[in-house]
Amino acid sequence: MLALNDGSGMIVKQSIAILEYFEELYAADTEAGKYPSPLIGRTTQERAKVRQLLLIAEEVIDAFGYTYRFGSIGEAMSGRSTPNPLAARQAVSVIHEKLDILESYVDPVKENGSAMLVHLEHPKDYLFLADCVLFASLQYLKDQYEIEMIEEKYERLRLWYEEMSKRESAVVEGEYSEELKQIGREWIESGNFWTEINKAV
Repeated sequence: MLALNDGSGMIVKQSIAILEYFEELYAADTEAGKYPSPLIGRTTQERAKVRQLLLIAEEVIDAFGYTYRFGSIGEAMSGRSTPNPLAARQAVSVIHEKLDILESYVDPVKENGSAMLVHLEHPKDYLFLADCVLFASLQYLKDQYEIEMIEEKYERLRLWYEEMSKRESAVVEGEYSEELKQIGREWIESGNFWTEINKAV
C-alpha cells in the first residue's frame, strides 16, 4: 500500500492526498520558477475544476473496485468477498455515468495539438493532476485486466487518452506477471463478464 511518512509522525495513505501534499510542499519553488506550473492549478478557479475532476476520476476507480470485488473469480477464490454479479453490474452503471460526465469535460477541439481534460488556458504540454490520475488508472485497467474502459462512444476521451499515451512519461515500466493477469481477467459469469455487462448497461 502506498503511504507517505513525512518524518513528523503524520502518515498519509491516500494517493491523491499524497499528490496534493507534494504540490503544497513545493508551492514556493513552483512560484519561483524552479518547477512548471502547479499540477493542482494556478488559481482558485483552476484548483476547483481540477479537484472536481479528481473526485470524478476517483469515483470511476472506486466503482471498478466494486465491479472486481463482486464479479471476479480471483476475489471469490480469495474469500475476501461474496460473488454478487448484480452488484458488479450496478457498479459498471456508475462507471458509465461518471465517464459520461468526464466526456463532457474534454475539449472537442485539439487546442495547440492536444486534447484538454480541463477547459483552461495552458500550454500544449501542460498537465493537471486530473490528467495524471485518470490516465494512470485507465492504463492500469487496460494492461492488467485487458479492459478498454473508454469505448468508441467516448470520442473525446479516446482522443485525450491517445494524446496522453504519446507522452514519454506514459510508458509502462515492467510487466505484470502472467499469473496475475490471468487471475485478474477471469469473471464469475460465463464469457467475458466486462463485455457482457457493458452490453447490458
